[in-house]
Amino acid sequence: MFLTHGMNESGELVSVADVKSGHTNLHCPFCSEKLIARKGAIKEHHFAHAGETCMESKSTIQQTGLPFYDIATGIGKSDIKLLDKFQRYDNVWLSQKQAETAMYLTQGGLLEPSPNKPEKYQLTRLGRDLVKHHDSLLQKKIILPEATLQEQLFPARLAMLQYHDEMNGTQAARFYQLRLQALLNQHLYVLKIHLQQGSTCFPLIKVGITSRSELALRISEIKRDLQQHGEVLSIEIAGLYRHFGSLERLIHKRFRASQFVIGSHTEYFHAIETAHDLSLLNLEALGKRTVEGAYCRTTYREHAHKVRVGQRKAKLLNNTHLGRPAKNAENLLTDHPDIVEAFHASLSLRKANTKTGKAINTVRKVYAALKESGNT
Repeated sequence: MFLTHGMNESGELVSVADVKSGHTNLHCPFCSEKLIARKGAIKEHHFAHAGETCMESKSTIQQTGLPFYDIATGIGKSDIKLLDKFQRYDNVWLSQKQAETAMYLTQGGLLEPSPNKPEKYQLTRLGRDLVKHHDSLLQKKIILPEATLQEQLFPARLAMLQYHDEMNGTQAARFYQLRLQALLNQHLYVLKIHLQQGSTCFPLIKVGITSRSELALRISEIKRDLQQHGEVLSIEIAGLYRHFGSLERLIHKRFRASQFVIGSHTEYFHAIETAHDLSLLNLEALGKRTVEGAYCRTTYREHAHKVRVGQRKAKLLNNTHLGRPAKNAENLLTDHPDIVEAFHASLSLRKANTKTGKAINTVRKVYAALKESGNT
Protein backbone atom coordinates (compact mmCIF):
# COMPACT_ATOMS: atom_id res chain seq x y z
CA MET A 1 0.00 0.00 0.00
CA PHE A 2 1.02 3.60 -0.59
CA LEU A 3 0.10 7.01 0.74
CA THR A 4 -2.87 7.83 -1.48
CA HIS A 5 -4.16 10.93 0.31
CA GLY A 6 -2.52 14.18 1.31
CA MET A 7 -3.73 16.97 3.58
CA ASN A 8 -4.64 20.38 2.17
CA GLU A 9 -4.57 23.70 4.02
CA SER A 10 -8.11 23.11 5.31
CA GLY A 11 -7.16 19.83 6.93
CA GLU A 12 -9.04 17.77 4.35
CA LEU A 13 -7.70 14.63 2.71
CA VAL A 14 -7.27 14.90 -1.06
CA SER A 15 -6.95 11.82 -3.25
CA VAL A 16 -4.00 11.42 -5.59
CA ALA A 17 -6.59 10.89 -8.34
CA ASP A 18 -7.67 14.52 -7.99
CA VAL A 19 -4.27 16.15 -8.50
CA LYS A 20 -1.81 16.37 -11.35
CA SER A 21 1.45 14.47 -11.35
CA GLY A 22 4.39 16.24 -9.75
CA HIS A 23 4.80 18.69 -6.86
CA THR A 24 1.62 19.60 -5.00
CA ASN A 25 0.46 22.00 -2.30
CA LEU A 26 -0.47 19.06 -0.08
CA HIS A 27 1.27 17.90 3.08
CA CYS A 28 1.83 14.56 4.77
CA PRO A 29 -0.92 14.06 7.38
CA PHE A 30 1.71 12.86 9.87
CA CYS A 31 4.84 14.98 9.47
CA SER A 32 3.57 17.93 7.35
CA GLU A 33 6.28 17.32 4.74
CA LYS A 34 5.43 18.50 1.21
CA LEU A 35 4.09 15.75 -1.05
CA ILE A 36 4.78 14.82 -4.67
CA ALA A 37 2.16 12.99 -6.72
CA ARG A 38 3.65 9.93 -8.42
CA LYS A 39 1.41 8.83 -11.29
CA GLY A 40 3.56 6.51 -13.36
CA ALA A 41 2.75 3.56 -15.57
CA ILE A 42 3.87 0.74 -13.28
CA LYS A 43 3.12 1.37 -9.61
CA GLU A 44 -0.20 2.38 -8.12
CA HIS A 45 -0.61 6.17 -8.17
CA HIS A 46 0.49 7.57 -4.82
CA PHE A 47 2.11 10.42 -2.93
CA ALA A 48 5.79 10.54 -2.04
CA HIS A 49 7.46 12.81 0.48
CA ALA A 50 9.52 15.63 -0.98
CA GLY A 51 12.12 14.72 1.65
CA GLU A 52 12.62 11.55 3.64
CA THR A 53 9.52 9.41 4.21
CA CYS A 54 8.44 9.53 7.84
CA MET A 55 8.16 6.27 9.76
CA GLU A 56 4.76 7.21 11.18
CA SER A 57 3.20 7.35 7.73
CA LYS A 58 4.67 3.95 6.84
CA SER A 59 3.34 2.23 9.95
CA THR A 60 -0.05 3.96 9.85
CA ILE A 61 -0.60 3.13 6.18
CA GLN A 62 -0.06 -0.53 7.01
CA GLN A 63 -2.52 -0.35 9.91
CA THR A 64 -5.29 1.60 8.21
CA GLY A 65 -5.87 -0.41 5.06
CA LEU A 66 -9.52 -0.33 4.00
CA PRO A 67 -11.35 -3.69 3.82
CA PHE A 68 -11.61 -5.12 0.30
CA TYR A 69 -9.98 -1.99 -1.06
CA ASP A 70 -6.44 -1.88 0.31
CA ILE A 71 -6.70 -5.31 1.94
CA ALA A 72 -7.88 -7.95 -0.54
CA THR A 73 -8.88 -10.37 2.23
CA GLY A 74 -10.88 -7.76 4.18
CA ILE A 75 -8.60 -7.91 7.23
CA GLY A 76 -5.03 -9.11 7.67
CA LYS A 77 -4.15 -12.66 6.65
CA SER A 78 -2.90 -13.49 10.14
CA ASP A 79 -6.25 -12.29 11.54
CA ILE A 80 -8.10 -14.52 9.07
CA LYS A 81 -5.97 -17.50 10.09
CA LEU A 82 -6.76 -16.91 13.76
CA LEU A 83 -10.49 -16.68 13.04
CA ASP A 84 -10.27 -19.90 11.06
CA LYS A 85 -8.47 -21.53 13.97
CA PHE A 86 -11.27 -20.60 16.37
CA GLN A 87 -13.85 -21.96 13.94
CA ARG A 88 -12.09 -25.30 13.49
CA TYR A 89 -11.12 -26.09 17.08
CA ASP A 90 -12.87 -25.86 20.44
CA ASN A 91 -9.72 -25.51 22.52
CA VAL A 92 -7.25 -23.05 21.03
CA TRP A 93 -3.91 -22.28 22.65
CA LEU A 94 -2.92 -18.66 22.10
CA SER A 95 0.49 -17.07 22.18
CA GLN A 96 0.75 -13.63 23.74
CA LYS A 97 0.58 -11.99 20.31
CA GLN A 98 -2.44 -14.09 19.30
CA ALA A 99 -4.17 -13.21 22.57
CA GLU A 100 -3.69 -9.52 21.77
CA THR A 101 -5.03 -10.09 18.26
CA ALA A 102 -8.06 -11.88 19.70
CA MET A 103 -8.79 -8.80 21.81
CA TYR A 104 -8.66 -6.59 18.71
CA LEU A 105 -10.97 -8.95 16.84
CA THR A 106 -13.37 -8.94 19.78
CA GLN A 107 -13.46 -5.14 19.75
CA GLY A 108 -14.27 -5.30 16.03
CA GLY A 109 -17.18 -7.68 16.57
CA LEU A 110 -15.54 -10.65 14.83
CA LEU A 111 -15.04 -12.67 18.02
CA GLU A 112 -17.02 -12.91 21.23
CA PRO A 113 -16.58 -14.76 24.55
CA SER A 114 -18.07 -18.25 24.52
CA PRO A 115 -21.28 -18.36 26.62
CA ASN A 116 -20.24 -21.64 28.23
CA LYS A 117 -16.57 -20.78 28.68
CA PRO A 118 -16.10 -16.99 29.03
CA GLU A 119 -12.32 -17.41 28.87
CA LYS A 120 -12.70 -18.92 25.39
CA TYR A 121 -13.70 -17.23 22.13
CA GLN A 122 -16.14 -18.04 19.39
CA LEU A 123 -16.84 -16.40 16.05
CA THR A 124 -19.66 -13.91 15.68
CA ARG A 125 -21.87 -13.98 12.62
CA LEU A 126 -19.64 -11.39 10.96
CA GLY A 127 -16.58 -13.48 11.75
CA ARG A 128 -18.19 -16.59 10.28
CA ASP A 129 -19.25 -14.71 7.14
CA LEU A 130 -15.71 -13.43 6.64
CA VAL A 131 -14.11 -16.86 7.07
CA LYS A 132 -16.72 -18.41 4.77
CA HIS A 133 -15.99 -15.78 2.14
CA HIS A 134 -12.25 -16.35 2.45
CA ASP A 135 -12.58 -20.15 2.24
CA SER A 136 -14.95 -20.12 -0.73
CA LEU A 137 -13.36 -21.88 -3.68
CA LEU A 138 -16.04 -20.70 -6.09
CA GLN A 139 -15.69 -17.14 -7.28
CA LYS A 140 -19.07 -15.51 -6.80
CA LYS A 141 -20.13 -13.51 -9.81
CA ILE A 142 -22.54 -11.17 -8.05
CA ILE A 143 -20.87 -8.30 -6.19
CA LEU A 144 -23.59 -7.89 -3.55
CA PRO A 145 -22.23 -10.33 -0.90
CA GLU A 146 -18.82 -8.65 -0.91
CA ALA A 147 -20.38 -5.19 -0.87
CA THR A 148 -22.44 -6.13 2.19
CA LEU A 149 -19.47 -7.70 3.94
CA GLN A 150 -17.30 -4.68 3.17
CA GLU A 151 -19.88 -2.33 4.70
CA GLN A 152 -19.92 -4.42 7.88
CA LEU A 153 -16.12 -4.48 8.07
CA PHE A 154 -15.76 -0.70 7.77
CA PRO A 155 -16.99 0.01 11.35
CA ALA A 156 -15.45 -3.24 12.62
CA ARG A 157 -12.03 -2.13 11.44
CA LEU A 158 -12.56 1.32 12.97
CA ALA A 159 -13.40 -0.21 16.37
CA MET A 160 -10.24 -2.31 16.22
CA LEU A 161 -8.10 0.75 15.46
CA GLN A 162 -9.74 2.81 18.19
CA TYR A 163 -8.82 0.08 20.66
CA HIS A 164 -5.28 0.04 19.25
CA ASP A 165 -4.99 3.82 19.66
CA GLU A 166 -6.23 3.60 23.23
CA MET A 167 -3.64 0.96 24.07
CA ASN A 168 -0.72 2.57 22.21
CA GLY A 169 -1.43 6.31 22.17
CA THR A 170 -1.55 6.49 18.35
CA GLN A 171 -3.98 8.20 15.94
CA ALA A 172 -4.53 5.46 13.38
CA ALA A 173 -8.33 5.55 13.78
CA ARG A 174 -8.48 9.23 12.85
CA PHE A 175 -6.53 8.70 9.65
CA TYR A 176 -8.61 5.62 8.85
CA GLN A 177 -11.81 7.65 9.23
CA LEU A 178 -10.48 10.38 6.96
CA ARG A 179 -9.44 7.88 4.30
CA LEU A 180 -12.74 6.03 4.56
CA GLN A 181 -14.69 9.27 4.33
CA ALA A 182 -12.78 10.24 1.20
CA LEU A 183 -13.42 6.83 -0.36
CA LEU A 184 -17.13 6.80 0.48
CA ASN A 185 -17.50 10.09 -1.37
CA GLN A 186 -16.15 8.50 -4.53
CA HIS A 187 -18.72 7.36 -7.09
CA LEU A 188 -18.28 4.17 -9.10
CA TYR A 189 -18.86 4.48 -12.83
CA VAL A 190 -18.83 2.12 -15.80
CA LEU A 191 -18.24 3.40 -19.33
CA LYS A 192 -18.52 1.69 -22.71
CA ILE A 193 -15.85 2.98 -25.08
CA HIS A 194 -14.93 2.35 -28.70
CA LEU A 195 -11.27 3.14 -29.39
CA GLN A 196 -9.85 3.03 -32.91
CA GLN A 197 -6.16 2.12 -33.10
CA GLY A 198 -4.95 1.90 -36.67
CA SER A 199 -7.38 -0.29 -38.59
CA THR A 200 -8.74 -1.99 -35.46
CA CYS A 201 -11.63 -0.82 -33.32
CA PHE A 202 -11.50 -1.98 -29.70
CA PRO A 203 -14.76 -2.07 -27.71
CA LEU A 204 -13.75 -1.40 -24.11
CA ILE A 205 -15.20 -1.20 -20.62
CA LYS A 206 -13.78 1.30 -18.16
CA VAL A 207 -14.47 0.93 -14.44
CA GLY A 208 -13.38 3.91 -12.40
CA ILE A 209 -14.23 6.24 -9.55
CA THR A 210 -14.70 9.97 -9.30
CA SER A 211 -15.71 12.46 -6.64
CA ARG A 212 -17.71 14.48 -9.18
CA SER A 213 -21.46 14.11 -9.03
CA GLU A 214 -21.74 14.36 -12.82
CA LEU A 215 -19.59 12.53 -15.36
CA ALA A 216 -19.48 15.06 -18.20
CA LEU A 217 -16.19 16.64 -17.13
CA ARG A 218 -14.65 13.28 -16.26
CA ILE A 219 -15.60 11.89 -19.67
CA SER A 220 -13.95 14.83 -21.42
CA GLU A 221 -10.76 14.12 -19.44
CA ILE A 222 -10.89 10.44 -20.35
CA LYS A 223 -11.40 11.30 -24.00
CA ARG A 224 -8.41 13.62 -23.93
CA ASP A 225 -6.23 10.91 -22.36
CA LEU A 226 -7.34 8.28 -24.86
CA GLN A 227 -6.78 10.50 -27.89
CA GLN A 228 -3.06 10.12 -27.27
CA HIS A 229 -3.46 6.41 -28.03
CA GLY A 230 -6.04 6.38 -30.82
CA GLU A 231 -9.31 7.82 -32.06
CA VAL A 232 -12.21 7.80 -29.61
CA LEU A 233 -15.29 6.85 -31.60
CA SER A 234 -17.76 6.84 -28.72
CA ILE A 235 -18.07 6.95 -24.93
CA GLU A 236 -21.32 5.81 -23.34
CA ILE A 237 -22.27 5.77 -19.66
CA ALA A 238 -23.23 2.23 -18.69
CA GLY A 239 -23.75 2.98 -15.01
CA LEU A 240 -23.12 5.46 -12.21
CA TYR A 241 -23.32 4.17 -8.64
CA ARG A 242 -23.06 6.99 -6.14
CA HIS A 243 -20.83 6.44 -3.11
CA PHE A 244 -19.87 2.92 -4.21
CA GLY A 245 -16.28 3.79 -5.15
CA SER A 246 -15.09 1.29 -2.54
CA LEU A 247 -16.01 -1.53 -4.94
CA GLU A 248 -13.68 -0.42 -7.73
CA ARG A 249 -10.77 -2.71 -6.87
CA LEU A 250 -13.03 -5.69 -6.28
CA ILE A 251 -14.36 -5.30 -9.82
CA HIS A 252 -10.89 -4.73 -11.25
CA LYS A 253 -9.82 -7.98 -9.61
CA ARG A 254 -12.73 -9.82 -11.24
CA PHE A 255 -11.84 -8.47 -14.67
CA ARG A 256 -8.05 -8.72 -14.39
CA ALA A 257 -7.77 -11.45 -17.04
CA SER A 258 -9.44 -9.14 -19.57
CA GLN A 259 -7.38 -6.04 -18.79
CA PHE A 260 -6.56 -3.75 -21.71
CA VAL A 261 -3.58 -1.59 -20.76
CA ILE A 262 -3.43 1.80 -22.45
CA GLY A 263 -0.22 3.62 -21.62
CA SER A 264 -0.25 4.10 -17.84
CA HIS A 265 -3.98 3.39 -17.58
CA THR A 266 -4.93 -0.01 -16.19
CA GLU A 267 -8.66 0.42 -15.58
CA TYR A 268 -9.76 -0.57 -19.10
CA PHE A 269 -11.02 -4.03 -20.06
CA HIS A 270 -12.04 -5.84 -23.24
CA ALA A 271 -15.79 -5.29 -23.53
CA ILE A 272 -16.56 -8.55 -25.33
CA GLU A 273 -14.79 -10.62 -22.67
CA THR A 274 -16.26 -8.75 -19.69
CA ALA A 275 -19.80 -7.94 -20.89
CA HIS A 276 -21.32 -11.16 -19.55
CA ASP A 277 -19.46 -10.97 -16.23
CA LEU A 278 -20.46 -7.32 -15.87
CA SER A 279 -24.13 -8.24 -16.20
CA LEU A 280 -23.67 -11.04 -13.66
CA LEU A 281 -22.24 -8.57 -11.14
CA ASN A 282 -25.75 -7.12 -10.96
CA LEU A 283 -24.60 -3.67 -9.89
CA GLU A 284 -28.18 -2.41 -10.03
CA ALA A 285 -28.94 -4.52 -6.94
CA LEU A 286 -26.52 -2.48 -4.81
CA GLY A 287 -29.29 -0.12 -3.76
CA LYS A 288 -28.82 3.44 -2.55
CA ARG A 289 -25.90 4.25 -0.28
CA THR A 290 -26.08 7.37 1.87
CA VAL A 291 -22.95 8.69 3.54
CA GLU A 292 -22.47 10.70 6.70
CA GLY A 293 -18.81 11.31 7.40
CA ALA A 294 -17.06 7.94 7.64
CA TYR A 295 -20.32 6.02 8.01
CA CYS A 296 -22.60 4.69 5.31
CA ARG A 297 -26.07 3.21 5.19
CA THR A 298 -27.65 1.35 2.30
CA THR A 299 -31.34 1.27 1.45
CA TYR A 300 -33.40 -0.31 -1.33
CA ARG A 301 -31.01 -3.26 -1.53
CA GLU A 302 -32.91 -6.25 -2.91
CA HIS A 303 -36.01 -4.16 -2.28
CA ALA A 304 -38.28 -6.05 -4.69
CA HIS A 305 -37.29 -9.39 -3.14
CA LYS A 306 -38.08 -8.14 0.36
CA VAL A 307 -41.47 -6.84 -0.79
CA ARG A 308 -42.38 -10.22 -2.28
CA VAL A 309 -41.30 -12.03 0.89
CA GLY A 310 -43.46 -9.68 2.97
CA GLN A 311 -46.44 -10.24 0.72
CA ARG A 312 -46.09 -14.01 0.97
CA LYS A 313 -45.83 -13.82 4.77
CA ALA A 314 -48.96 -11.66 4.97
CA LYS A 315 -50.89 -14.07 2.79
CA LEU A 316 -49.74 -17.05 4.84
CA LEU A 317 -50.38 -15.52 8.27
CA ASN A 318 -53.44 -13.36 7.62
CA ASN A 319 -54.79 -14.75 4.36
CA THR A 320 -54.44 -11.20 3.05
CA HIS A 321 -53.29 -10.21 -0.42
CA LEU A 322 -50.91 -7.23 -0.48
CA GLY A 323 -50.05 -5.34 -3.63
CA ARG A 324 -52.12 -4.57 -6.69
CA PRO A 325 -55.59 -6.15 -6.65
CA ALA A 326 -55.69 -9.48 -8.47
CA LYS A 327 -57.88 -9.36 -11.58
CA ASN A 328 -60.44 -12.04 -12.35
CA ALA A 329 -60.65 -13.68 -15.77
CA GLU A 330 -63.44 -11.42 -17.01
CA ASN A 331 -61.51 -8.24 -16.19
CA LEU A 332 -58.37 -9.60 -17.83
CA LEU A 333 -60.18 -10.27 -21.10
CA THR A 334 -61.89 -6.88 -21.01
CA ASP A 335 -58.70 -4.95 -20.28
CA HIS A 336 -56.55 -6.68 -22.90
CA PRO A 337 -58.51 -7.10 -26.16
CA ASP A 338 -55.29 -6.95 -28.18
CA ILE A 339 -53.96 -10.03 -26.39
CA VAL A 340 -57.31 -11.79 -26.95
CA GLU A 341 -56.96 -11.00 -30.65
CA ALA A 342 -53.42 -12.40 -30.66
CA PHE A 343 -54.69 -15.57 -28.98
CA HIS A 344 -57.34 -16.10 -31.66
CA ALA A 345 -54.66 -15.49 -34.30
CA SER A 346 -52.77 -18.46 -32.78
CA LEU A 347 -49.73 -16.36 -31.93
CA SER A 348 -47.24 -17.79 -29.46
CA LEU A 349 -46.65 -16.09 -26.11
CA ARG A 350 -43.46 -14.48 -27.37
CA LYS A 351 -45.01 -13.24 -30.63
CA ALA A 352 -48.04 -11.89 -28.77
CA ASN A 353 -45.69 -10.12 -26.38
CA THR A 354 -43.85 -8.53 -29.32
CA LYS A 355 -47.02 -7.53 -31.16
CA THR A 356 -48.93 -6.04 -28.23
CA GLY A 357 -46.01 -4.67 -26.22
CA LYS A 358 -47.56 -6.15 -23.08
CA ALA A 359 -45.49 -7.95 -20.44
CA ILE A 360 -45.01 -11.65 -21.10
CA ASN A 361 -46.64 -12.53 -17.75
CA THR A 362 -49.72 -10.49 -18.66
CA VAL A 363 -49.95 -12.34 -21.98
CA ARG A 364 -49.60 -15.65 -20.16
CA LYS A 365 -52.42 -14.78 -17.72
CA VAL A 366 -54.80 -13.74 -20.51
CA TYR A 367 -54.02 -16.88 -22.52
CA ALA A 368 -54.66 -19.03 -19.42
CA ALA A 369 -57.97 -17.25 -18.77
CA LEU A 370 -59.07 -17.84 -22.37
CA LYS A 371 -58.20 -21.53 -22.18
CA GLU A 372 -60.09 -21.93 -18.90
CA SER A 373 -63.16 -20.25 -20.39
CA GLY A 374 -63.13 -22.71 -23.29
CA ASN A 375 -62.00 -20.28 -25.99
CA THR A 376 -59.89 -21.86 -28.71
